[in-house]
Amino acid sequence: MLTFRSGGWVLLLAVVIVGAIAAWRISVIIATYDQRAIGDGVTLESYRFDLDNLLVPRERLRPISRSLRRDGLPVMNDPAKIPAEQFEKDIPKLGEMRKLLPDDYVIGVTINGESVAYPTWILDWHEIVNDTVGGRPILVTYSGVCASAVVFDRTIAGRIRRFGFSGLIYNSNLVMYDYAGDDDDAHVPSLWSQLQMRAISGPLAGTSLEPLPAQLIEWRDWHAAHPETTVLLPEPHRKRVYKRKAYSTYLRDDTLKFPVDPLPGDGRPYKTRIVAVRQAPGDWQVLTRDEYRADPTLAALPQAHSFWFAWYACRAQ
Repeated sequence: MLTFRSGGWVLLLAVVIVGAIAAWRISVIIATYDQRAIGDGVTLESYRFDLDNLLVPRERLRPISRSLRRDGLPVMNDPAKIPAEQFEKDIPKLGEMRKLLPDDYVIGVTINGESVAYPTWILDWHEIVNDTVGGRPILVTYSGVCASAVVFDRTIAGRIRRFGFSGLIYNSNLVMYDYAGDDDDAHVPSLWSQLQMRAISGPLAGTSLEPLPAQLIEWRDWHAAHPETTVLLPEPHRKRVYKRKAYSTYLRDDTLKFPVDPLPGDGRPYKTRIVAVRQAPGDWQVLTRDEYRADPTLAALPQAHSFWFAWYACRAQ
C-alpha cells in the first residue's frame, strides 16, 4: 500500500503541480477571451453581422481563428490611467506585470492639453480602447498583425459610439463593430475597417471615421516630449497574458499570416513601417518613419501608422 512515507508524497506533489498548471492555463484562457464570443472561426454568417451591403470584396473579409471569435478580445472602456512617474512604482504592486521599457512602442495622444500613452503590449490583447481624452470621446485602435495604429473621434453622426472586437479581419487588418450599449437590443451594428476608416457594412455602410493626430512612438521619446503624460493602466487580472509577446515570431521575417490582395510590388519589404499623414481631406502622404521624424510639424496632423502591405492593400479598395 502506498503511504506518505513510502513515496505517496511524490504522487501528491505531482497532483498539486498538475492542478496548478491546469489552473494557470484556465486562468489565461479566462483572462484572454470573453465568454460572450460568437462565431465558428469558419463562416462569416456565424458572426451575426449584416453583410447584405458589404462594400469590400467578400473573399478578403475572413474570420481570424476559431479561438478569437466575436468579442474574443475584451475591449477597454473608459480605462484607468496613472501618471508616468507612478507607473514604474505602482505596476510592480500588481504582481509579475511587465514593465514599460524605454524602447516599447506606445500610441501617444494629446487633446486639449491632456496627454496619454497607450502601450502596444497592452493593446496587443485588447486592440480597441473606447476612451475620453481632453473631454473628447476617442477610439484608440491597434492591430498587431499589421502594426497599424489609428485614433479616431467616437462621435459619429452626432452620436457617441463604442466599438467592439468583431473577430473578423480584412486584408490582414482590424475590423471593428459599433454598439450603442448593453440596454439597446434593437441596435444593428455596422462593421468598420480600421485602415479604410469607414463602415464597410451595416446601417452606417460608407460612413467615415475621423482620424486624429496620434503617434506610434517609443516610450522614451514620448515621455521626453510629454513629461506630464499619463499611461494606460493594464488590467491586473490579465498580468500573465501581458507578459506574452504576441507577435515576436511573426515579426522575424516578411511572411504574412493572412491572405492579402493586392500586395505592393515596389520591392519594399511588406512589413516596412510607414506613416500616412493627412494633409487635407482625402489627401494622404505616405512617409517612411525617418521622413516622418524629420519634420516635427507632422505630429499635429491626422495620421495612420502601419506596415506598408496593409496600408497599400486596404487603401487600394
